[in-house]
Amino acid sequence: MPRSPDWTGRTRDSRSGSSRQNSVRECNASGCSDPDAGAAARISPGSEEIEREGVEESDRENGWGRKSGSGRPNGGENVNSGSDIEVGALLERGIACHRSGRLQEADDLYREILRVDPRQANAHHLLGLTAHSRGDDRAALCHIERAIAEKPDQPAFHTNLGFIYRQLGRRDDAAAACRFAVERAPNSIKGWIGLGDLHAESDEMDEAARCYERALAIDPDRIRVLGNLANIYEHFNQIEEAERLARRGVALAPEDVMCHYVLGKCERRSGKLREALQRLELLPIDDNWKDVSFELGHLHDRVNQPRKAIHWFEISNRQARPAFEKTGADPQRYVEKIERLQDWFRWENVASWSRPDDAPPSARRPVFLVGFPRSGTTLLDRILRSHSRVAVLEEQPTLKSIEGWVSRTPAGFPAGLNALTCDEADALRAEYWRTVDGHVPRVDGQLVIDKLPLDLVNAGLIARLFPQAKFLFALRHPCDVCLSCFMQDFRSNDAMAAFLTLESTVALYTRVMHLWEQFRNVLPLNVCTIRYEAFVEDAEAELRGGLKFLGLDWEPTVLEDERRSDPSTLINTPSYHQVTEPIYTRARDRCERCERYAEYFEPFRSMLEPIVRRYGYCFPGDAAEDGVRT
Repeated sequence: MPRSPDWTGRTRDSRSGSSRQNSVRECNASGCSDPDAGAAARISPGSEEIEREGVEESDRENGWGRKSGSGRPNGGENVNSGSDIEVGALLERGIACHRSGRLQEADDLYREILRVDPRQANAHHLLGLTAHSRGDDRAALCHIERAIAEKPDQPAFHTNLGFIYRQLGRRDDAAAACRFAVERAPNSIKGWIGLGDLHAESDEMDEAARCYERALAIDPDRIRVLGNLANIYEHFNQIEEAERLARRGVALAPEDVMCHYVLGKCERRSGKLREALQRLELLPIDDNWKDVSFELGHLHDRVNQPRKAIHWFEISNRQARPAFEKTGADPQRYVEKIERLQDWFRWENVASWSRPDDAPPSARRPVFLVGFPRSGTTLLDRILRSHSRVAVLEEQPTLKSIEGWVSRTPAGFPAGLNALTCDEADALRAEYWRTVDGHVPRVDGQLVIDKLPLDLVNAGLIARLFPQAKFLFALRHPCDVCLSCFMQDFRSNDAMAAFLTLESTVALYTRVMHLWEQFRNVLPLNVCTIRYEAFVEDAEAELRGGLKFLGLDWEPTVLEDERRSDPSTLINTPSYHQVTEPIYTRARDRCERCERYAEYFEPFRSMLEPIVRRYGYCFPGDAAEDGVRT
């Protein structure tokens, strides 16, 4: 799955004037990994804000005790007044140390408070914050949970608990803590921000936007929220609103990285490429800002500076690598799966399989939209779904549970496909349709297209269960595809981890395409190829052929740009900003782009040229031959 832009806000807050350097949790296709809570000290999304406001909250609670002389900073524990006064004084000193960055002194003072009063909630809460600053979120969790046990109705404790849960990968617990905070205190800005961050990380952008909007209603000048919300609007292709919020953020905090980053994207999309470059090249970015590095790469690509573009994409992918490693993404594991499939899918192993004509006439016949990532599947998705009889299921692992079931049989996967009984095959087909219907409710007469580009490698499994399945195969110049994959910021999983270098991208591409060709040689797959370059030249001709293949009538509305660029629909792939462009503008430029990068493909000529020639293309840098596509 491609990775959405990072919404969670590594930014400079105008109130503190300090830059955030955050490690953002990356999610892979199967969920978030639990980090090592004992790792070296780190600053995570919102860490400084959480700590600063947590300290301020505790200081406010302590302040009423100092003013009244009661010195009861925990609001009601049964301790004598002398102890109350001592605790108040220690808490005041600890908070002063905490604010000035003397964390060990603050830590010692908070622990001294607990020796006087073990039930002092603020001390436990503040110890949780210092533990988080040291990178020990397990200890932070223990202290904040103890603070809540002593004082369960304090919203600030719950928002910070949610933040720590989030760092530990306990997302449901984090959401529950933040919801508790906003239910008890509807003006808890940290609670709304926490909920927004959680929704954003789950790609629930509508909900994230609503939470950030609630936070802005409470504090219209909150910089991190302005940047996050602007980023979401940009991703929804609501450019004017994104730019308005980002400019407000920059006006309030001229050095804020997130707001400048969003403005740079808006300027690029408005054709102001030089302005965007000038803006982003001046930012004080570090290794936590891979999003900016990716954007700089795209900008240099747009202004025809391939060497600078490659430089920035190499930097951004290097910055992305630790997040892939943290989630356990392993490209070699994906390669090994491909090798197993290549070893097994030979004629002698599939000769007994049902042919397309053997399937019952009344059976539901699935359609799969496949192609190597960045081959135009998202563009086809957006156009095909505008047909009145088409629904597109976008990038859901509909075959994962089926492959898992076969893997657990004695023969394993894929050999276990041959051992399936008729009843078992029927049950697996039913499981597939249950999964599909769970995402796209069944409607009579409607054709569901299952779009997952790398289901290319699952064509053998599909053919075993659905011999009458149809495949729409998106094809694009192999070098352009590899270059585009290298230039994108994808969500972490085994396959996408191969795109961190151009060399490993080319290696995966060639393996996948060889496997696809092997499937087509040994299995009677029913395939319609949609060539990206031909689509750019004559979209209607390519679409008419595709719709006829699917048994659908032509509808002129499928080419209406307005239908494809509906801003209310989230496009959850790296192509989100491209599919809203008119087909004949940037797409034509992208078809010719790999020529500008010819020198970078020369080391891989022996791997790529056979595929390039097989599909009728010309290798970058070679003179175009008559009848050969460039």
